[in-house]
Amino acid sequence: MEYIIGMDEAGYGPNLGPLVIGATVWEVPAGLRSEQLFTHLAHVIASPSDSPSPGDARLRVGDSKALYSSGKGLEHLERGVWAGLGLLGVKVCSFGRLWHVLDLNASALQQISPWREALDRPIGPAMHDGFCSKVEHLRDGMAAAGVRLTAMRCRSLFPQEFNDLLERHGSKGTLLTRETLSLAAAIIDSLPPRPITLVCDKHGGRNRYLEMLTTHFSGCFFEVLEETRRQSRYRTKIAQRRLEVTFQMHGESCLPVAWASMLAKYMRELAMGVLNDFWRQHVPELRPTAGYPNDARRFWADTAEARRKLGLSDCMLWRNR
Repeated sequence: MEYIIGMDEAGYGPNLGPLVIGATVWEVPAGLRSEQLFTHLAHVIASPSDSPSPGDARLRVGDSKALYSSGKGLEHLERGVWAGLGLLGVKVCSFGRLWHVLDLNASALQQISPWREALDRPIGPAMHDGFCSKVEHLRDGMAAAGVRLTAMRCRSLFPQEFNDLLERHGSKGTLLTRETLSLAAAIIDSLPPRPITLVCDKHGGRNRYLEMLTTHFSGCFFEVLEETRRQSRYRTKIAQRRLEVTFQMHGESCLPVAWASMLAKYMRELAMGVLNDFWRQHVPELRPTAGYPNDARRFWADTAEARRKLGLSDCMLWRNR
């Protein structure tokens, strides 16, 4: 057996709310590659190219941008994340508990006023019999294919920490790559000694990741397999096991990355929902925001007086880039 780790982010561009990096970890038969998983599990998971019929019991998994919009709501993302929790045997019932279970940076929620107030908020889809049956169907189908989801993790960077790291690293792109690899290293350290494939969506236009890889996996010599616009691939040995790392354009075409994309987007949208609810308590007519630059400036102006009265510093809420 081998491991595949898929990683993706949500919230790279906004000025408000967290940047969330998501990861899913899969145990698979030796030789099964990440790009084959959608086909390998087609009997229980519908890929983005599928058009499921009304009676299709498969779980929809794909790039979060395709599955979520403010008009569609969180349903598809929520089902993916909570199906994953079901596969892992994890039960949560509150906003704070979900972050505690999934996020390496969950303690940040207790330090930031808007999110701290929501820690006890009930959360989750209605776990009706149909949904529970779908999770069982998914578990059985994956087991028959020799595949197991072993972990879901994320790392959320709220504005104050984001700004501190941005000052240290100098650019958003470097920040994203370094924090992605930090999360990957933590996950790899927790896994038994088996071969590992790490697949990440490409970070902007970056093609070269060798220097950052050697920084985060000190003592490892990385062989450069490919550095092109389509993908950048590297190979090394860590603790006597093979590690192959790929940064791939349209990484969400691989199931582990697509599920990580859904996880990251879901966690970010939960945080934005809490943020909007918090500010509507203080500015009742305030229109909600997704946090992206143009609308974030409108939201920032509309909350200026409330922020002054509450004594909240700008760096706690506003990301500098």
